[in-house]
Amino acid sequence: MHVLCIICDDQWMSVNFSEGWRRLGATVEEVKYAVGVVRGNFGKQSSAEVKKINHQIIGKAKALHHNGQLDLIFCSLLDDFVFPETLVELKKLKVPLVNYHADMVPLWFRSLKTAKYFDLFCCAQRYNMKKLAQTGAKVVYLPMASNPSIQQKIFSKSQLASEVQFNGVCFLGAPIGYRPSVLANIYFNDIPLRIYGHHWDWVKRNISSVGNNSTQQVYVNGIPFFNEKQLHDLYYYLLPRLKAEGAYIAALALSRFQNKFFAKKFDAEEFYAHIPPACINGHYTKTDFDYLVRSSAINIGFTHVAGNYGSRWEKKQIRLREFEIPMAGGFYITQYCDELPELYTIGKTIETWKTKEELIEKVHYYLQHADERNEIAFNGYQYAINNHTWENRFRKILKELAVSV
Repeated sequence: MHVLCIICDDQWMSVNFSEGWRRLGATVEEVKYAVGVVRGNFGKQSSAEVKKINHQIIGKAKALHHNGQLDLIFCSLLDDFVFPETLVELKKLKVPLVNYHADMVPLWFRSLKTAKYFDLFCCAQRYNMKKLAQTGAKVVYLPMASNPSIQQKIFSKSQLASEVQFNGVCFLGAPIGYRPSVLANIYFNDIPLRIYGHHWDWVKRNISSVGNNSTQQVYVNGIPFFNEKQLHDLYYYLLPRLKAEGAYIAALALSRFQNKFFAKKFDAEEFYAHIPPACINGHYTKTDFDYLVRSSAINIGFTHVAGNYGSRWEKKQIRLREFEIPMAGGFYITQYCDELPELYTIGKTIETWKTKEELIEKVHYYLQHADERNEIAFNGYQYAINNHTWENRFRKILKELAVSV
């Protein structure tokens, strides 16, 4: 089977999507459309680059089809990178055309123009699936997944337990939203903490000036209200977004207005919730991931996407971490989300938390009860390997399309 993957130009896309298709036995060709999944600019230069990418996609697909090497076109498009007219040209090749949308809470609306052109539109979260279905698209729920590391051996329960070297909490990710305050609460409850990830240097820290003159501007004081992207979004997406999530859009607009004209200043230490720099260990590579996860007694996750912590406006969604960490063999406790019980047995294959207080209570408990913690880690590992691989997900796509491998 020959698959053309139209994906973002980053490591995440290839090691998940392309590798998943290869593990299913497919031959994979790629066209990469951008460094990030969100298109940040609609100016002349950016539009010219996107137009060029669309020509490359059509050319690559036609060449593969001409040589009898195209059975499926798999896309992961979360923004306006591919034109409707490009999809019309691809459909003329008479091969199944699939899109996988991995970020339905903040970016669902950016597929309103294109969803109907796909033979199958797969959603990683249920949020606003019905709105996309109203465009005429065939929409299905297909949660994210992960691929076991190529180097990863099959672990027994005792082997996984022996991998733990750090008797504390590990977090892999960026300081977004209220993550720093939750992580700080862990540290200041005398729980060992280590953090890895990008952007923990967003605000430069000057330890010698803490308490004196360490105030720095954090919010970007230059968010344009009416550049080409904002005008494009207002024209195409404002009305459907207001219908689907009016109050949230109003709150978002107010927040942008405040950040634009009344940019806040935060103390650098306050921004990082006073987490000591010694807890922050910098970036990690894909090859580091499995070791960091397995060597930590507890790995923490967040499903928060938008809105205030614990409020009725808070929006959460399942993320890739919900599959990567259990599949790597780590004990995982993540913020509760309504879709989680569909994917795991809470307390048996993963753990969850809803409040800071509950998180501290459970972390203390599992640090003191290693046998229970190791049991959950092993169960989650086995369950993820058997149920949450991209190979399994892609088999479901082929079944929906009535296509054989």
